[in-house]
Amino acid sequence: MEQVHNWDINTMRQMQSELNKLNDILKENKELLNSESFEISESLKGLAGAKVMFKTISTALALQKDIDKCESLSSYINDLITKCYEPCEQEITSKVSQLMNY
Repeated sequence: MEQVHNWDINTMRQMQSELNKLNDILKENKELLNSESFEISESLKGLAGAKVMFKTISTALALQKDIDKCESLSSYINDLITKCYEPCEQEITSKVSQLMNY
């Protein structure tokens, strides 16, 4: 049996905001890594330069996977809020309003 969690929309928005901040940091780190390693590999020749580039590419790909995961999770949270929780809250508010008018 699946467990249902009831979340406050503000809490979910805060989680989404934190994910977006983390994602921005990951993007900045990836850009910094690429620029710094390019400069280092330019000064190194031969095998050393190739090793630096290979390691940089591997790390950049790993960072990109994390960036993609953060973006996907942020989008998922947004969908939960806008497609699930907000419509339910609006319906509940409407029903309560109808009951109060009787």
